Amino acid sequence: MSTLLSPLQAAQDAVPYSRPTSPKLHVSQIGFVGLGNMGYLMAQNLAKHSAALANGSPPLLVWNRTVEKAERLVKAVGQDKVRIAQNLEQVVRECDVIITNLVNDAVVKDNYLKFTEALKNSPPTRTKIFVETSTIYPSLAGDLDKLISSNPHSRLIT
Repeated sequence: MSTLLSPLQAAQDAVPYSRPTSPKLHVSQIGFVGLGNMGYLMAQNLAKHSAALANGSPPLLVWNRTVEKAERLVKAVGQDKVRIAQNLEQVVRECDVIITNLVNDAVVKDNYLKFTEALKNSPPTRTKIFVETSTIYPSLAGDLDKLISSNPHSRLIT
């Protein structure tokens, strides 16, 4: 007794090699560090429009030296769009993309040293992208690139 195969089953059986499954979309967790005059507005726009960029995107994770600015952002856009990190280590641990907008070179360098320490304590298994948007000297940008890229799966964009 012979069984009839569906055209799809027949085509699948005829393929002499295995096909990998299609990769699933990975929704990135985005973090934002520095909610000053410019950073606040950048984070606010990102939080408002991130759902349109990626369906099901998690709330923007923000950190600021003074928590009041982060709380003001949550009130402005809602808890479904922004959540507040307890510290910089949480941002590094949980986020795939970390955007920074800080006041000056000294603060930028201090934060990136903390990022590097967090990366060493909890090495990433996927790519982490640091996006530096602060106004900094080009020499500092080069130093930050060396600092971040010395960690596995970590990249810097300035």
